[in-house]
Formats: sequence, structure tokens, C-alpha cells
Amino acid sequence: MRRSSSVPHLYILAASVVLVSTLRVGPAHADPDDPDGFLVDANIGAAKVESDNYRLAADAALGYWTGTWGVAAQGTTLAYDETTDTALIETTKLDGDGEAWVQLGDSTSPVRPELRVSVGGANYSSTYTPVGPGTWNDQTSWIWRGSLLLGLAWRPDESFTLHFAGGGGMQVEWYDYETAVRGNVGLTDDENTTIRGHGRLDLRWTAAPRALTFRLQSSVSYFRLTRDTFSVTVASGTNIQDELVEFSQLELRNRLFGDLDFAEFVGLRPTIHVGVDYVRLAGSEGSTSTAVPVAGVGILRPWM
Repeated sequence: MRRSSSVPHLYILAASVVLVSTLRVGPAHADPDDPDGFLVDANIGAAKVESDNYRLAADAALGYWTGTWGVAAQGTTLAYDETTDTALIETTKLDGDGEAWVQLGDSTSPVRPELRVSVGGANYSSTYTPVGPGTWNDQTSWIWRGSLLLGLAWRPDESFTLHFAGGGGMQVEWYDYETAVRGNVGLTDDENTTIRGHGRLDLRWTAAPRALTFRLQSSVSYFRLTRDTFSVTVASGTNIQDELVEFSQLELRNRLFGDLDFAEFVGLRPTIHVGVDYVRLAGSEGSTSTAVPVAGVGILRPWM
């Protein structure tokens, strides 16, 4: 069993700058000015969580695209808080995947079907800190997953590209739970295998050739995540016995990018972005949700 509950959140966030990369849907065609089809994409910014603090939001991507098939290494960070009159629950997620995909049909066709295989993992680390007397706990989930996605790529002209894909697969969760109250420490391990669903959309529009491009990237994931009942019941102040439960977790990630093509230098283009992450944890014991606004800057060497 893997243990990470002792790893500080600040260490996790600092390491994420190097380790993470964003999920990307592959392009319909390689850039005629970039025939080798390499992608470099890195972004850094700030996320405002419910406790009114700012947390690091960073991502990077590296891939290769031939016009028919592609491979990429990718991941992201996600930070969110749930705050009440009695406790603060802080969660940090590190996420990474390796992907391979192929697009079928004639490369000159405006519409092409796509088949994508993704294998990766994530780490969720949550700390429950009571405002006054109460039980402190630290919960860590290591998730390993594999998915198969089917989608379509639509490129009616050189200025517009739309991709969407959906599917699902299996995941295995290793869960560690550490609690401390009045000097007593408790440890719990658990393991679960469940199914998950995933979908995403990628839209690209060149507003002014070689000057300005807009990109919209959205993804949704639905899966099971083990947490204690206080993770949701604390919000209503309900006084019940603490237990470990599998909850349903819904995650939405949305980013709007502005690529400053006119400022390209040595093949790299500066970018700015805004977005919002939405997380909902729900089960028979209750539910909680949070929305996290994000903004930042980055650099891009596009492959489309």
C-alpha cells in the first residue's frame, strides 16, 4: 500500500510544475508551418479557492502528431477547498496520463473519426482541519486508470477546428486515511476497483491569421472516490458517526485561451487564459460542491 499522507501540500504543488500536463484532444491536421507536428504547451496561474486563498494552477504538455496518429504525455493540477464554520477541507490533485490515438479516413476530409487510448493516474490529498476541538484527518487516494474514447474531428476550413470525444474505462483506487484526536492516531487502508466516464471538447478559432487565436478546452470526468462522511456532512453541521464511504465525484474543467500569434518567437507563442474548475462530491450521506476560478499565462508551440 502506498502512503502519501505525510507529504506536505506545498511540496506537492511545487513538484506539480514539473510533473503535470494538461489533457489535450488531438488536432485534425498538422500545421503547414510545423510539419514535424511537435507540441509544447506549458501554463502557470493561480486558482482562487473558497477559503479566499490562492493556489498554484500549472500544466504542461509534450506530444507528437503525424496527421494520422499521435502520442502525448499530459496531466494537470487541481486545487479546491470546502470551508464551513467548523472546519476547512483542503484538497490537492495531481493528474497525469499517456495517450495514443489514430484518426481514420482521408486526411483531406473535413470530418474524421478518432479512436483514443489513455492510461494514467491521479493523486488526491485532502486534509480536514477543525476550527475548534475536533478530529483532524488526512485522506489520500492513489488512482490508476485506463480509458477508451471515441470521437470526431471537424475542420471545415483553416480557421476553425472542433474535436469532441467520450468514453470510459476502469480505475483502481488505493486509499489511505489518517486521523488524530486528543493524541490518538488511527490509520486505515482500502482498495476499490470501479468504472469511470470521461468526455472532452476542444475548439480552436483563428480570429486574425498570424495574430490572434482563441481555444476553448472543456473536459468532464465521473468516477468513484473514497472519503469519510465528514467530507460532506460537515457542511450541514450534522453530528453523525464518521465512516468511510465511496462517493461519486463529478469534475468539470474549462479553459479559454488567447494565443498571441503575433508575438511568436523561436516557434513559441505567449498565451493567456481564464477558466473555472467545478467539483461535486455526492452520495447517500450528503453532497458538497465548489467552483474554482483560474487565470494565468503560458507558452505554446502548436501542432495544429
